[in-house]
Amino acid sequence: MIKPKSGTSDSSLLVMGKSSRLQEMRNKSLNQTAPAKALHQPQIKPQSSELSIAQQIIDQHLSAILAGLPGGKQRSLFKIRYGMELEHVKQLPIRQIIRLLKIEDPQLTQARGEMKRILELTYNGQPPQ
Repeated sequence: MIKPKSGTSDSSLLVMGKSSRLQEMRNKSLNQTAPAKALHQPQIKPQSSELSIAQQIIDQHLSAILAGLPGGKQRSLFKIRYGMELEHVKQLPIRQIIRLLKIEDPQLTQARGEMKRILELTYNGQPPQ
């Protein structure tokens, strides 16, 4: 049986990070993932008028839904009906909130321009995670 050479130089290259090929691959993967994330994030002011319009429409629809439920059990019945808590709904992208709550407002369903980009953000104006 031949034992493989256990050179300290091979293991030290991996541990200390002296391998130029591995370092190159690391740099390449880091450079490819960072710009890709930046490209997908919409460039929108956090408090644009379109975002506030979308928030108002969603708030009105949510309050109408909660008003139709019995007083002490609004949150639990909302969770049963829609499959998630009210706080979790506001963490979804606006487009998913519209679909989930079946909102039929022409400003949101027939969005154009800036409003289309707003639909990809969460309720608070942040990109989804």
